[in-house]
Parts: sequence; C-alpha cells; structure tokens
Amino acid sequence: MTESAIAIAMRNPDGHETYAEHGNAILEHEVPASASTVFNVGSVAKQITAYLAIRMHHARVLDLGANIRRYLPRVQIDDVTVGELITHTAGFRDAETLLSLCGYRDLDHYTADDLLNLAYRQQARAVPREQFLYSNTHYLLLAKLLEITCGTPLARLAADEIFTPLGMADTQFIDDQRTLILHAAASYENSNGQVRKATRPVALAGPGSLWTSTRDLMRWLLNLHQLWVSGESEHLPFGEVFAYVPADRAEFAYGPGLYATSKPAQSVFHNGHEHGFSASTILGRDGAAILCVANASWTPAERLISEIRRLAVPPQCASDALRIALERGTPISARERETQPSTRRSESGDTQLGVFAASDVPGRVQLLKIGKDLALVRRGTRDLLTPLGTTGKAFCGPGFVLTLDPATGDGDAISSFMLDLDRAPRIRYTRLAADLTSSPHVERDAELAISRPTAPGAS
Repeated sequence: MTESAIAIAMRNPDGHETYAEHGNAILEHEVPASASTVFNVGSVAKQITAYLAIRMHHARVLDLGANIRRYLPRVQIDDVTVGELITHTAGFRDAETLLSLCGYRDLDHYTADDLLNLAYRQQARAVPREQFLYSNTHYLLLAKLLEITCGTPLARLAADEIFTPLGMADTQFIDDQRTLILHAAASYENSNGQVRKATRPVALAGPGSLWTSTRDLMRWLLNLHQLWVSGESEHLPFGEVFAYVPADRAEFAYGPGLYATSKPAQSVFHNGHEHGFSASTILGRDGAAILCVANASWTPAERLISEIRRLAVPPQCASDALRIALERGTPISARERETQPSTRRSESGDTQLGVFAASDVPGRVQLLKIGKDLALVRRGTRDLLTPLGTTGKAFCGPGFVLTLDPATGDGDAISSFMLDLDRAPRIRYTRLAADLTSSPHVERDAELAISRPTAPGAS
C-alpha cells in the first residue's frame, strides 16, 4: 500500500512561508497530495466558529453573556451562557460519545439534529460550573445559535464573513457527506492491522467538518495573528472579550476555540481528529506558525509538530520539517494502540443482573455476570469490566468507568450505577422493573432511536 498524505506549512516571524506535501491523497488510486489538496481538519474548526460568535457579538447580533435558552428554549439546563459554550465550561456531555449508549453503530447515519436532541435531553451540568469539559456538543449548540440569530446556515455565514474576504477559495464547512468537494483527500484508519476507508456517514458543521487546504489555513492563521497583535498586548487572541479558563491539562488555558500556553513562548493552538483525518495548528505571538494535516488516523499531526518544535534548531522551511518527520518515522497514535474492547460470547452460565436506563440518555444497557466477571452490554456488545481498587464498587471498561451505587450489597442486587465516559461523565443508570428486564430481546434493548425531549418550546 502506498503512503498516506502529510502536508506541512510553516511561517517564520519575518513572514516567509513555505509548504511541503508527501504521500497520497487517495491511496487506492495513488493520487499524490498537492498544494490544492483539501483535508477535513476536524476540531481545528472550533476557532473559526468561536470567531464568528465574537463577530456577531460585536455586531450586537449575539450576546455572549446571554442565557442560551433565549435562543434555544428546548435546552433544559437553565444557567448556561453563550460564552460558556465557547470555553467548554457549560457542562454539556459530548453527544457523539453518548451515541454508543443509544444503539448507534459506527456506520449508522446520524445528523446534527440527532445530536442536538441528545443535548436537549440533558437536565443538569455534568460537571460543576466553571469546570472545563471538552465537548463537541458545546460547539454544535453554538453553531445552532449562530444559525438562528443570523438567519443563515453556518457554512454560508463563514463563507461571507471569513473565507471569501480572506481569499480562502478552497475552504468550506460541510454538513452533508454527499457534498462534492473538489480536490478532497480520502481518509484511512488501521483496523486490526488492515487499512480501511475511514469515512463516516455524518458531517457536523461547527465542531468539525471544515475542509481546507494548507494555503487557506495559513491565510486564516495570518488573519488570526493580525487580530491578536492589534489587541491589547497583554491579552491572548480575543482575550479582551472574555478570559481564557484552565483547561484539561494544567499547563494549558482555553479560550475562543483555542488552547493557549506560555511555555516556552506565548502561543495558541488546536488539534483536530475527524474520521481518520488529523490536523494541528500552532501560532506564536511573534507570527511564527506551523500547521500539519494528514489523512490517516495513524499519523497524529500534533505529534509531528511537537517533534519539530522540540528540535534544538527548528527547521526554516516546511520541506525540511517534513523530511525530519519522515526520517523519524510516522508515530502510531494512542488511539490506534488502544486494545479492542474485551468481549465474550454468551454462555449458559451467564447471569443477567438487570436492564438499566438513564433520564439524560435514550436507550438501555445491561449488566451481566459472566463467570466471576461483570460485563456492560451496550449496542449488543459485551465490554468486560476490570475492578479498580479493592472496594468492589468501581470498574474500568474501554473508554469508561462504572461505579456501583454505594448502597449495593454483596451478590447480584444492583439497583443503580454511575457511568463516566471520557467526554460524558456522571450518567446515572437505574435498574428497570423486573418485567422489562426479562424481555427476550435484551440484545436490542439498547438499540432505541433518539427521541425528542418533552421540554417546551422549539429551536
């Protein structure tokens, strides 16, 4: 199999820009990556969505301090502001993460409205006020707010306000996977040692699905730098609008779609991963910038940039940077190294401990006892649970921690538990009545469609 694509762009503090590409944009046809190739940059798009919200705030179209229920009355959490969506302090669980509990599988089609319905179901913050919880739901809601207040889809708003004025002719938000994208790279993933297409039948403008080229993305970073240095010197980009907040790592802060760091120098960055694509951008206050995009999940763009920046003498051009990255070998991402969920087929000795449901998430899950082990069943898949500590109450599964109700005694009488997924914490599940748990269709109990909440109003 030919090599997947990596494209790098660099801008020195003196303004000199260089670009380099390697590998193939489409592996199966050996189409090489070029200057015109466009990639999906995933969550790198958040900085553009946040900037649009700030522009609309200055235009008095959107109030960043307003309760989001002013614009989205179906939201049930009553004390969230627009600004908290931007800084990931609103406390909404990540809706795409919740899909694994709702019967959706990797190749099922879902829409932004499906994910919005999951957001509308949530009744309280998943974390305390002001605590950072990175969640794509925040930017999905922000995109919906912009659409409502501006009366136009995010894709059109971004084109009118940013892409066209900056000459970013190869850049667009996509909210339908059927859209024809000129010069688009395909994406790939490693599935148990086999290379497969990574495209999924979903596209969500706002938190992701921004397609762009390295040239266009550098145009955006140049614009971001100009906005940064034109503000007050002590502020990070748009810091005069609202303060950056402590992020999920102590050395970082988070602002309008941007992580910020002060070591070794003041800079802002964001990474993106979307259906096999990988992207990363970093911009310093001195105007230096590096960006990297790739079309395979085993090529983490952010790690390539980090390795380049750690060099004692950073390369002066993108071709040198790309050569160094290739000489060191493409590192396998942590995502690809993760072990597959432990499963075991049903045996005659398996014991069902109950079927459970949560008010914030549609669908049902099961707990099984398989020999001496516990297993959580979601989407028909059994995930074996590994005990954490010696209490017998906490267990670890692939991407989640399950904690039994402290009142649960010995034996099989489990009435409730807390499920903490990586980006969707504190989901309380309660055991359903006995007549429901005895259903002969337990494999299908978790496969329920997302339903609309009962909260009044409509968005």
